[in-house]
Amino acid sequence: MASASGISGTAMVDWAIMEDFVTSAEDGVDTETLTRLFDLLVRAHSLSLEALRGVARTAAQKELNRAALFLNNKIAQMTDQNRDTTATKIDAVAIKTLSPPLPVIAPPEEVEILLPPRDREAISQQVSDGPLALALLPISRHVDALYQDMPWPKEVKNILVYTAVCGGNGDIVAAARAIETIYKMSPGIQIDWVVVADCKNYNAKSFLDPSIVASGRISIRYGFRSNPPSADPVDLMLVGPVAAHSSEAGDICQHYGRKLMGPVCAFREIGCSPLNILWTPSSSSSPSQIHSTVFPSPAVSPLHAYPIPMGIIEGTGVFLETRRQFASRDKSFSPSSYIPEIQENSLRKDLLESMGIADGVSQPKLEKYSLNFGYAHRASSWEKFIDCVAMHEKNSANKKNNKDVIIVLNQKGAVDEYFFEDFKKMLLQKLDLLKNKGFGKVVLKSKDEASTLLDQGSKEGSSFTVMIRPSFSPRDMERLQLASDRLLSTGNNSAVESWCARCKLYLYESVYGSDGFGQIFLQHQVDRASEVSRNLGRFLALAGGDIRSVSARSVTQPFAQVQIKELEEILEDPNLEKDTLNFCDCLVKRTPFQEIVTNSLKRTIWHSRISELVQIEREGLGKEFYEKLGLYFSGQVLSREQSVVRVRSLKAIQDKLRKRMAK
Repeated sequence: MASASGISGTAMVDWAIMEDFVTSAEDGVDTETLTRLFDLLVRAHSLSLEALRGVARTAAQKELNRAALFLNNKIAQMTDQNRDTTATKIDAVAIKTLSPPLPVIAPPEEVEILLPPRDREAISQQVSDGPLALALLPISRHVDALYQDMPWPKEVKNILVYTAVCGGNGDIVAAARAIETIYKMSPGIQIDWVVVADCKNYNAKSFLDPSIVASGRISIRYGFRSNPPSADPVDLMLVGPVAAHSSEAGDICQHYGRKLMGPVCAFREIGCSPLNILWTPSSSSSPSQIHSTVFPSPAVSPLHAYPIPMGIIEGTGVFLETRRQFASRDKSFSPSSYIPEIQENSLRKDLLESMGIADGVSQPKLEKYSLNFGYAHRASSWEKFIDCVAMHEKNSANKKNNKDVIIVLNQKGAVDEYFFEDFKKMLLQKLDLLKNKGFGKVVLKSKDEASTLLDQGSKEGSSFTVMIRPSFSPRDMERLQLASDRLLSTGNNSAVESWCARCKLYLYESVYGSDGFGQIFLQHQVDRASEVSRNLGRFLALAGGDIRSVSARSVTQPFAQVQIKELEEILEDPNLEKDTLNFCDCLVKRTPFQEIVTNSLKRTIWHSRISELVQIEREGLGKEFYEKLGLYFSGQVLSREQSVVRVRSLKAIQDKLRKRMAK
């Protein structure tokens, strides 16, 4: 009998009974048997998990994870239809139990920022996006956080989430994470999710927590393809991650059959300008005007409100993926356990066969194999990943292990689509590199083409296998990321998933080359990586194409020979793997975007109900704060002392806000 430390007898699970229960089924395992089994497990944990904290909760989560692993191994034996049905039921409970409530953090005693210097020639011009916006972000987040433990008004029930898809699945995933955050705020919330995409049919439901879908509290519609789920007015509208202007929100709601009666909030993808401060020397320098400009509330001044920015710079955050975080840090589970759980039959079969597993269920021994997973939009990124995996696996530290290497890649990206023959040509051009690194057999596998042996090589050399698929389900993406040694990511979402899953080598693709949000996001990652170690920063800049380090043209091209030589030098660093893990951990520990969104939405919705709260904020921040910002906006060149802005009254402001809201 196994039980979690500190859990009462009602939460114990008799594993012998459970295993007998499953294995007693004839001719495999049917959905009904697994469902009954999982219900037994849920009943055992339901009363205790909500009350558990600290070590006891962690132990309970591990036990639940162990059960999910045991059941998923059985699911692999089922038909596709039954597998999907039962796996969804398991996920619904696992996600819920692995999502602890956000912590309540007391306001800091003091927040200090330094106003950026202004160009003398620009003093008479309009102040807009840029250094000032970045400097003020931390204070903005602290002001939002004053509302973190305020209750959600019960009258705010109907929320419309508007997602215009411009960046593929990543946009839908970000919106789904925002919806999961809203869902947890109040049991009475009803969500109308409108997904608008021009040229592709998306399955938005597959990116949501299954328990939300099963709750009946969310409807998903795609443009005009469905009627509004309710005629009730919308109490709050959330737009993102591609933000529409606040002035358009009412028209958007009406366009989709709803009437907007509340405020609008928006959030933006990583790499966007954080906010839009518009100011001219002729503007009033009153505290009221400055406050509405620097801390605009969508409920009070919607035309001046700016989207909440995602990112990894101070004052921003990212949507973290809880299951990957927990699974990647649970040392009681081997990464190999995720491979038999892959849903796509042909991919699971190819992987297990390549790792010497004939029964299709057993866990492979990863000490003999190195699995690596890349998801990108450009062919040059797939090629760069192949180069880096080959060089890193055969560096001085790893060469003695002589592992067989497997790389899984997508074939279809937003920019390039490569077919079997395209990958075959790419690998044939790399045979010399692979031979020089000590690889023998080189194999290419796909779903629709027969496996092709590109080079027999020597019997002593380890094998190098590339598996390609057009795309992957969200569930299989998770399994591959958790099982892999090295990861290639792109956009916003897969990058954050990679950090949560943790890996010993990480590459990021700036999908639109030297332009766009991806390049800005890459540069922010390089800056954070350089804080961990110089070589890690160099590697991420060179592999990803940071235009501060490489030419703009080379960003979307395969590695030049001179770059290969530089990479070989970097990849010999024995600390690179440890530094990469530290890099992932550092980014994950930064403020989760779930917390930022929660605080901002609460501030917005309470401002819409009690307008006096804005005045309490303004008066509490103090005379000195507005005087210094007034000098800055007036066009004066400030001394160093004048440029230092301090806020020391956040706790007092929070107390006054609570007192007013309690009336």
